[in-house]
Amino acid sequence: MIPLDLNLKQRRLDANLSQAALAKRLGVTQSQVLRYEAEPDNVPARVLREWLSACGEMQATRGLDVGTPYAGLPEGLASLALYARNQPALDESDTVRPAIGIEDLITALGERGRKPRLLLCGRYDAGKSRLANALMGADRLPASYQPATRIVCLVRHLADKPAWQREDVWIMGEGFDLNRVEEEKHCEDHRLVAGDFETLARFGTHKGRRDAALGEPVAALVYVDAPILHACDLIDTPGLSHDERDNALASAVFARGDVLVYLSPLTGFMNGEDLRALGTLIEALPSKDGEAPLRALAVLATHAHIGVTDAEVAGALDAGAARTARELAPLIDRRVETTGEAIDEVALRARLFPWYVESAPRRDAFERDTRELLGQTIPIFVQSQLDHTVTAFQTQADEAYGREAEHLRALLQEREHAEEQLRAMQAAEPERRRRLQEQQRRIEAHITQAKTQTRLFIEETIRPMLSEDRLQELIEGRYDESKLAEQHAANAVLVDIRAEVERIIAVRAETLAADVEAFLGEYGRPTDVSVGPIDVPFDARAAFIGALAAGGAFGALSTWAAVAAGGSNLGAYILVPQVVGLLARLGIGIAGGTATGVSLVSALGGPVGIGIGIALTIGLFAWEVFGRSWQSRLARQISERLLSKEVDVVGKVTEQCDRCWDETLQGFRDAAARTEDDHGKHLARLAAPLNTPRDALEARLKRVEARRAFLSFLPWTPLSKGAAA
Repeated sequence: MIPLDLNLKQRRLDANLSQAALAKRLGVTQSQVLRYEAEPDNVPARVLREWLSACGEMQATRGLDVGTPYAGLPEGLASLALYARNQPALDESDTVRPAIGIEDLITALGERGRKPRLLLCGRYDAGKSRLANALMGADRLPASYQPATRIVCLVRHLADKPAWQREDVWIMGEGFDLNRVEEEKHCEDHRLVAGDFETLARFGTHKGRRDAALGEPVAALVYVDAPILHACDLIDTPGLSHDERDNALASAVFARGDVLVYLSPLTGFMNGEDLRALGTLIEALPSKDGEAPLRALAVLATHAHIGVTDAEVAGALDAGAARTARELAPLIDRRVETTGEAIDEVALRARLFPWYVESAPRRDAFERDTRELLGQTIPIFVQSQLDHTVTAFQTQADEAYGREAEHLRALLQEREHAEEQLRAMQAAEPERRRRLQEQQRRIEAHITQAKTQTRLFIEETIRPMLSEDRLQELIEGRYDESKLAEQHAANAVLVDIRAEVERIIAVRAETLAADVEAFLGEYGRPTDVSVGPIDVPFDARAAFIGALAAGGAFGALSTWAAVAAGGSNLGAYILVPQVVGLLARLGIGIAGGTATGVSLVSALGGPVGIGIGIALTIGLFAWEVFGRSWQSRLARQISERLLSKEVDVVGKVTEQCDRCWDETLQGFRDAAARTEDDHGKHLARLAAPLNTPRDALEARLKRVEARRAFLSFLPWTPLSKGAAA
């Protein structure tokens, strides 16, 4: 049945189509168009479909325009850069801690002011690339109802293209990092080929012809002149459940989106494959206080064509919300515990939308929601964060240079006392290093023990969950109908397994975080030589965070790093080198908010369960018709499949957890070594002024005070005030 309660004339006008133009597209006369508008009840079904399709397509070609919410940032950065030309210079030896200046603030603002990333993901037949093209208003990405996209595509506005990138499309090889698109050398080192959109079709699709000699393409940088790209970047991903390679590429970027859009065809909406993926997306989703639950998530029921009534579409969405709430309950409960969000079936239903590109009514709800999110909600938050960054910078600069100035004054007045204090500090170093090494050995032993205990937990807790008896209990307790059990029982046990694994990793990660804090506390431990004219303490926490950011191996340390660098005390570390990059690598985007859930997905190296989707579905549900109960037969089939060599759930979970703890150990060792090296440099800088003539120290003091005064005023107009107005 086709809904007829539509204003056909208004649809035509909204699409900027004349009666003559529409008549030509429909293959009818202009007088017939006039009559159909006056008598919509008499429009033939075929003509109505084509009418709505024509108007919907015309509207879609304009794309989604949410304005230019970040237009004020370049002007603000330009004002700061102009002001920086008069910044008082400092010699490298003028300060104990590395000097900070406006250039550091400009870098931090540029990083934190980047556009949000809207990530599209879903099954291979869900229409991700088609949605991306509709949002952009142009057919730029290869799209079809067969698997098309085979690499991750980062689509940015043409105006954002770096000067050194001449072509609109760069195909990138293995090792390319989406968070380093502004780094010329990184991009050049990983570029396989550059060209136009024909190049994208050749290297970025399953049907394309590829040159094996060039290497395996994994990503594409694409630049397009589209209105929506003023407000966000788009990430189009390979379809899930096509093959293991596509699964791996898609799931690897799940935590890279600030706004996550999951697509599931209306027919079979929210099936087991969808729920496996959606569980991970919900875990990886950023959140912040005061925002509606799951605000940055949208789930689209695609292919919702006008041959399906509004009531049928609503029924499918209602059923999908109920199914999601039931099947993902363990993961949702964990997110509620972590973020405090009120996530229930009603909240889930609010994030489900119909989508059909040829029908404006089936696009309206999602487009309105996205327009508000990208045009208002996120920009207002980002602008407030930028203003906070400027304020935090000024506070940090004032405190840092104030302390440096006091240090120099003390040296001028109490040089002999300072020399005595420094000798005592140097004499205490062997004992401090001994305590630190003892702490380090203890932490490394704890990490090794955590790996062993996790393996034991997998054997004692996870493997029994896959037994036939336990699976039969799960099926009998959750499902009254065999059809529902066939569709979702296997996924349900994977969800339960994932929740259990992430819970045990989280418990051990929290213990590790406390150990790391105690370890770093050794650098600031009060001693008999702490009091004196030398009073510029070493910031071990900042050094350790910077070392982690540079190293790239986090493992379970990601929980500590996310809280330390992304929590309420971010202001203290706003200018630590690479901290923003660290947050991005943990999957914590510009939307901010609670980080621990996201960091845990990152710590495990990806979602538990996504990678086995293909193997799981092959060969299931081919059991005998007679004999045991359907619950028992299904339990046996699922158990055999999940424990088989092809799927090997236990092996895959063990592999992920082992990798997590191995990266934790390596990351801790590297960061500890770099932190100790920084501490040695700090002591050397403390000692240097003691061999400096008095007049040189006085000159240093003047330069430090001049820099402090200069940074007390900055030409920055608060962006959040303008946004609020």
